[in-house]
Amino acid sequence: MSANPTASNPTVFPDSEKFDGTNWFSWKRAILTAAEIKGADGYLLGQIPQPSPAPPPSTNPQTIPLPPDPTPWDSPTPSASEWKMRNAWTKGLIMYNCINPVGLGVDLAGTAADAWAALVSLYDISSDVAAVNAQRDLRNTMFKDGDDLMAHISTLRTKWRKANASGANITDADFRMILLSSLPPSWDMLVATLYDTKTSMDVITRISTHWERIKGQSQPKDVSATALATGSRKPAPCSNLQCSNCGRRGHLKDRCYWPGRGVEGQFPPGFGKRGGETGLAQAAQMPSSKPTANVAVVSEKAFALVTRAAMAASTEARRGTTPTYADSGASDNCFTR
Repeated sequence: MSANPTASNPTVFPDSEKFDGTNWFSWKRAILTAAEIKGADGYLLGQIPQPSPAPPPSTNPQTIPLPPDPTPWDSPTPSASEWKMRNAWTKGLIMYNCINPVGLGVDLAGTAADAWAALVSLYDISSDVAAVNAQRDLRNTMFKDGDDLMAHISTLRTKWRKANASGANITDADFRMILLSSLPPSWDMLVATLYDTKTSMDVITRISTHWERIKGQSQPKDVSATALATGSRKPAPCSNLQCSNCGRRGHLKDRCYWPGRGVEGQFPPGFGKRGGETGLAQAAQMPSSKPTANVAVVSEKAFALVTRAAMAASTEARRGTTPTYADSGASDNCFTR
């Protein structure tokens, strides 16, 4: 190993991997690895004690000692200057990789070992609780029909990473079962075929393919078909309408044929005929017969007049005058007021 006492700057992690109070276990492993690569783990763990200071140099040229040979980073007997430099490097490794060293409890006044021991005593126990909470949060994340499956998988992966950073130690096999358990009952037929998969990536590939198929089937229908279905709806019936003029149902006073309102006297063709158009067709096919003493032949015009007179009578009754009409039984009828 190189004995060069000059050291490079401490390793600096990306901001997403620096210690923020929630990722203690993953950050702890990363710091230990970086220190071991450099050979500074003895300074981090307090295994290399600080040597006694060197004696003051002699003024006698014959007794000036030679400088000590350089030692490697992992040497248990470094010189005082080497220890000071290596301790500072290790302390910088801790400080530069914390988002807020003071707020997170880093001891800036002592040695690198003091700073590390303070963090271990503070976060090793509290991270156990954090790991349990993070694992519970991961297992309680469920997918519902209609949700975005890709967003659900991304959320699970993020929570998986955070749980492991807190010390949960969730393996890929565990995550595979967590992912399958998060799917709704409507996916049970597919889930039953995925328990023999080897990795979580196999599960993600299979369920993503199934989700793309479901998403394609749930696309909205063609706009023209929707418009056609809307246009084919029948209008609401008029049976609930009641005229305030004649008292009849099926129309309002602005469309009333009787005296006093709306389209007074503008009766449509065939109004008042028994059976409507069907009745007319049947009447046209029936043979004509001559009137007898016991049969009164009433013309279509007379029937309309009788119907209108009856309606007028009900209207006049409300106005205070009650006219009386009689059917003479004759072939033609004439009414006067």
